[in-house]
Amino acid sequence: MPSLFLRYLPDIMKTLALKLSFLLTALVLSYGSIHAQEKSKERVSEQQIGINITDFVDSFAAFNDNTIESGPYHFIYKRLKNGRGLRVLTGFAGSQSEDFFAEGTRTILQFNINTKIGYEWNRNIIGKWDVQYGVDLINNYLESTVTTNTSLETVRNIDQRYRVALNPFLGLSFRINPKLQLMTMAGIDLGATFRVDANEFDQFPEFNTKDFFTAFEGSTQLPTALYLIFNW
Repeated sequence: MPSLFLRYLPDIMKTLALKLSFLLTALVLSYGSIHAQEKSKERVSEQQIGINITDFVDSFAAFNDNTIESGPYHFIYKRLKNGRGLRVLTGFAGSQSEDFFAEGTRTILQFNINTKIGYEWNRNIIGKWDVQYGVDLINNYLESTVTTNTSLETVRNIDQRYRVALNPFLGLSFRINPKLQLMTMAGIDLGATFRVDANEFDQFPEFNTKDFFTAFEGSTQLPTALYLIFNW
């Protein structure tokens, strides 16, 4: 375990340094223009919408060739009242590739849909810094299909995975001005993954197979994703 921690320590330190420098830069740039407008007791807007800007920040201020994990959630929406309320995170991705070999072709099609629905409490800790905590319900679906075409047969290998889990989280945000803030968060993922692994043969359907698997597991989520939040 110590060796594993040491292995990822440079990336962790890089992530923390990047976020700290980005947040401090935002503090310096915004302090003069908004100091007279805001007070430390300002309430959070009732509705918020945000986008994941991790990839942009990583490309703009990269320290080396390593990339920061942005996570599977691209958008976030919150509806808060008196510093608490519902939140939804969502993201999706897909890809298709094709390989050619002597006997035929192989096509790989992948897509996934990820959602979190939960409840959040938002508290001011000092000045423009707020802390968020709560719990989300995770619903993630992933499907991968590998189709191999030859002169003798067409074979499809299908991998489908559905994950449902509880995700207690802790977040930290900095209010750039009354309408903008930066946020990151960490959490613990505890749940189950249901998997279907199927093989389909067009010419010889008697060889078709379908297997079902269930796994219960947990994982930690480091605060590597950075969101830009718009308030109104």
